[in-house]
Amino acid sequence: MVDDDPAALKMASLALREMGYRPVCSADPEDALRTVAADPPGIVIVDLLMPGVDGFEFVSRFRAIPAGRDIPIIVWTVKDLDAGEPPPAAAVDHGARVQERGRLARARQGAASAPAR
Repeated sequence: MVDDDPAALKMASLALREMGYRPVCSADPEDALRTVAADPPGIVIVDLLMPGVDGFEFVSRFRAIPAGRDIPIIVWTVKDLDAGEPPPAAAVDHGARVQERGRLARARQGAASAPAR
């Protein structure tokens, strides 16, 4: 998982561990690229909005690594994507799934605050 937000990395790491996965998290996209080239993961989760190397560039560079050509990518972001706004070209071109953290968090909060049935 690649995200510049330490809280997001911690949250995702804990959730993935609870589901039985062994996540490798990095706040540095350059470091993540070196890591996946040396030891390819089963899947990559990447944030779109990061300083320096953003998620778009990460996906492009990841796909240029021979080991990264066929590995699934989940793109997640706090960026609100309008219903009519297409997903990032890098995601579509490479079969990545776009997931909006902000929308998920709002949905989760709404469900938690709803009265019990």
